[in-house]
Amino acid sequence: PPANVAAERLSVEPNIYESPPGEHRSEPASPQKKVILYSTARCGYCRKARAYFKAHGIAFTDYDVETSTEGQRDYRRMGARGVPVILVGDKRMVGFSESAFASLYANRPAMLVDAVALIGKIKLSSLSRDPRSPRNKS
Repeated sequence: PPANVAAERLSVEPNIYESPPGEHRSEPASPQKKVILYSTARCGYCRKARAYFKAHGIAFTDYDVETSTEGQRDYRRMGARGVPVILVGDKRMVGFSESAFASLYANRPAMLVDAVALIGKIKLSSLSRDPRSPRNKS
């Protein structure tokens, strides 16, 4: 930072959750972990997640939360906000990045999950709507 500006230390926490007790999708993790994707057809991060799973031979179940009755029901029960929502055993990830998913799938401690998962959730298109943005000045 410039000499006349004070820096502030930030703490970044990954967006990974333990399933609440009694959640119907919380099976014990097995060598071939069960992966469930809650998505929409038009979601770019959902498409990236599907492509990653297929490229790496990861079996998964995909529920479209806009068209699947079961997907809508589960999505509401989880209190989820945004897609994709990815369940791996008893862990839940909101958003998608390859490194964050790989850490989750490998069952590494949450502190090792890359902060890219958090950055990936920022909608860059929202930046262009800022009236102070140079792109929006006439």
